[in-house]
Amino acid sequence: MQAHLHGTPSFSDESQVTRLGPGALQPHHTATVETAPVWPAPPCAVLSGSEVAGTLVAAHFTHTLELGIVLGRPADFLLSLVSDATGLIRRRLELAMPLNLEVMACVLQENSPVTAAIADSVRALAQRIGSSRIEGVGGAVLDELAGLLRPLENPSQLLNRALGLVGARALLAGVQEAVAQQDRAVHQVSQVTCHPAALRLDSRGWIKALARAGTPVHTLRTIAEAWQVVLPQILEDRDSYGYYERAEEIVSEDVVRCFAGRPAATVPLNTVWVLVRRYVELPLFALALDEGSAGRLSYAPVAPQKKGVVALLRQARTLADGAGLSWAVLMRLVRCRLIEPAFIRHLPAGAQSLETVSRPVQSSDLVALMADGQNQAGEAMETAALLGLGLKYASLQMPGGVAGCSAEQRTALCLWGDISRRTCFLETGHLVQLFCELGRRDLLRRLTGDADSYFLPAVPLTEVCPRSRQFIHLAGDIRRDPVAMLKFMARNNLAQHEGYCAPPGTALSVRLLNSLALDTSLLAAFEGFVREYRPVSPTPAGVMETSSSGLPCDYACPITLDYMTAPVPTLGQGEQVIYFEKAALLQALEMQPCHPVTKVHLSPDDVRGLDVDMAHLRRIHQWRQAHPELEQDAVAFVPPDVAEQG
Repeated sequence: MQAHLHGTPSFSDESQVTRLGPGALQPHHTATVETAPVWPAPPCAVLSGSEVAGTLVAAHFTHTLELGIVLGRPADFLLSLVSDATGLIRRRLELAMPLNLEVMACVLQENSPVTAAIADSVRALAQRIGSSRIEGVGGAVLDELAGLLRPLENPSQLLNRALGLVGARALLAGVQEAVAQQDRAVHQVSQVTCHPAALRLDSRGWIKALARAGTPVHTLRTIAEAWQVVLPQILEDRDSYGYYERAEEIVSEDVVRCFAGRPAATVPLNTVWVLVRRYVELPLFALALDEGSAGRLSYAPVAPQKKGVVALLRQARTLADGAGLSWAVLMRLVRCRLIEPAFIRHLPAGAQSLETVSRPVQSSDLVALMADGQNQAGEAMETAALLGLGLKYASLQMPGGVAGCSAEQRTALCLWGDISRRTCFLETGHLVQLFCELGRRDLLRRLTGDADSYFLPAVPLTEVCPRSRQFIHLAGDIRRDPVAMLKFMARNNLAQHEGYCAPPGTALSVRLLNSLALDTSLLAAFEGFVREYRPVSPTPAGVMETSSSGLPCDYACPITLDYMTAPVPTLGQGEQVIYFEKAALLQALEMQPCHPVTKVHLSPDDVRGLDVDMAHLRRIHQWRQAHPELEQDAVAFVPPDVAEQG
């Protein structure tokens, strides 16, 4: 069959798995399309837009914006549908007059972290207008308040309680709103389905478009029954994504082929939709598009699960024609891992628009730094510690944040957001310098797209964070001699310090640095301790005890009885240093969280956060080189590059 593609075509038609041949993106080109039909043969009647709208609203359809994207509606047009979405709440506010904003905030504060964040915004509004009481219908103030309360529209019970609408007033509000909501929903869906540019689709065509828009299968089933259409098995079986995966693979290949290396090109929005539709409802998607601030999204007049699709439309609107997204924005989503893996796989080397120039840190950078992270909160804590900021971790556990995030994500985002706010001139170049100092190639790759990246900020790091050089130097001291850190922490009972409390798995060195950043007297004491501290001299070979395995006790792990390859120090009685193979000690602590020798409590998290003692590892290597007779089969030991292990 032949398909005529006028201008830049959409790749999002999964109604038939479509493969565009070479050159199909050229204007007015006729491309051959290979298809795999999956629909019943009998023809279906073409439906009018108003008929479609009525059926969708009756089936409780909620994917109007997504359907508009699939049908190729302009971003400005779709965003105009969002702008009037506060009308119902505005009407409820008028019924509740006069309003007490403080009472409203108190009700919201006690409900959940999400509503507590709304309560903070309500209090901020009251502070700005200079009163907690609204007596009359003030247009701009009520519009703003309606926007803040928009996430509470469904269900409405909490909103009624916050507004003091109880009894007969609540019943009256409910009746009025039910009628108004039905009318508004039909009108909004009609705006999409009756648009002049709408295709003349039959009932099966509408079902396909609705499926591509992400409509739940139970809603699709209701709509199909109303239109007397058999829902294809491939849509009934939502556990099998094979059909969608084929389309994503094809679209990914074609987008890369046609747009890679063209940073100024616009990728059509309904094509982009195929690549991001499974990610737009994730809580970090809007932040990855730089919508809102780190740690807390601004409450636009849209439900939380719609923030991603609204952010997508706003990004499309920033381009001249509002028809799609730039290649640079797609690469941002790649870095944040919020786009189909098939698309990432198809990207050739060097196609990711690598960062090479320093610029102010944005919320999308913070999301990218969290992508693929194994210890997201710990990495943020480490960065803050090396900048010498001093985070009071307990105070950062504030209500609010981005709804739907995991606890680990919320904590990490809150920490990164605090770093960004407290260093208001922080640039990507500053973070590049810091990650290079740490040897954190993984963080460099996440931030810039290149693990070997290096570029300088406009101003030195010390101008943004005056104590950064001092704390980076202290971190180096701790890394070189972790025993000194353990002894200082034990002598000063650091576990009771407010700076010690940090996310599980945070390195002990980071806990120490954070405590030092919060406590100037402790910082002075540690610097004095480091100046006076002298490492314990290695045990002379002639007096070194031998383990039951015949190896020196200082160099053999008490658990494995073999040479250590990743020795970590622990403190025994009287600050005696006892080394263990890190993996073996962690395995033992998972079964019983106490020191294998002293039997005192020892947390696995504390051991995970211990750096390998590189000085002791070198001593082990020197001994093994000098005593080949103790090696298996008496084969001379060749030490690995310990610099790589550090």
